[in-house]
Amino acid sequence: YVGMADLVTYNVSGSPTASGVRVGDETFRGWPMPGGKSGQFSLFAFAWNMPLNVTPLVYATGPGGDEAHGQMVINFPKREQPKYRVRDLQIDDKFIEKVVNELDPNGSGDMVERFVRINSGMRKANNETLANLKTKTEPKFLWSQPFLQQPNTKVEANFADVRNYIYNGKRIDQQTHLGYDLSSTQHVGVQASNDGRVVWAAPLGIYGNCIVVDHGYGLQTIYGHLSEIDVHEGDMVKRGQVMGKSGMTGMAGGDHIHFSMQLEGVQIDPKEWWDAHWIKDHIARRVELPTA
Repeated sequence: YVGMADLVTYNVSGSPTASGVRVGDETFRGWPMPGGKSGQFSLFAFAWNMPLNVTPLVYATGPGGDEAHGQMVINFPKREQPKYRVRDLQIDDKFIEKVVNELDPNGSGDMVERFVRINSGMRKANNETLANLKTKTEPKFLWSQPFLQQPNTKVEANFADVRNYIYNGKRIDQQTHLGYDLSSTQHVGVQASNDGRVVWAAPLGIYGNCIVVDHGYGLQTIYGHLSEIDVHEGDMVKRGQVMGKSGMTGMAGGDHIHFSMQLEGVQIDPKEWWDAHWIKDHIARRVELPTA
């Protein structure tokens, strides 16, 4: 289903210059099997806006630029396509002023128009910045255990919720929310979901104070709206390590953590990665994870 990820192993003959998986117009790199085993593997995903009839293709590019393709047969569990929730968010002058003054302090003109520009244009630019962090990934697994959901948090918004922004009874904007909103108490310690290396620790537009942790092979976790960042780019972090404090910086109406995951820059649904059974069946049985 949309937002899901998986792992495929394959063999290529000859000496290809590149290989991996294509899903629609997204490309996911292939990597040599860890532990010195023969063959390649690729982590791939279905983007939230990918048509349902797309078939993933394994590809290999030869030295002359010619490409060979093979279709994958994937046995998906019989699960319904998730029905993405459409939610109306009532916003007022106070929220609009908070967002505009924080994210567009030197702008001028109508506050509502500036808010909509931030919510659409800045959101797109921020998501491109996040996607480009795929170039900062390690060619190895930096993790060995299932990913952690921030402890004692309530899920306030799901992956790919559609949000209507309602102001004075009128819809002024609509956006897709790619991640989970996790709320607990104010200024709660924000824990690393798994072992990895910090590749971003700075303000990032609508995400406010933001941390991105790379877990290897293009898999990264994103933590937004923080009131405080206590790690630096390049730091290695351990699963459960506190990296900062929750807050309401950026496009946040209350204290919470925006948590999301991306694979090769494509935002994915984190819930599978929190599931020990899924990790075992889809990752650990196919490739060798490091021992904890």
